[in-house]
Amino acid sequence: MWDAEHDLTIRKIFHHKIGRRLQQMLDDVHQERDHQTQWLRPDIKKETDEKFRYRCLTNRANRASARSSECTGG
Repeated sequence: MWDAEHDLTIRKIFHHKIGRRLQQMLDDVHQERDHQTQWLRPDIKKETDEKFRYRCLTNRANRASARSSECTGG
């Protein structure tokens, strides 16, 4: 169909975009902005909620630390 190099580039772009889209969908679920998420089983939602909450608290602590510019790359 097309060159192998282009195929690799297209695959990288696809995987990056689909990963970002999935992350955005899960973030919407956690923020309760998307009410059409019955497909997400409660046990999985609970597990991802806990991981999400931990990540948010870690990021918040990093921003508030004295070395915040080092922790956040800013």
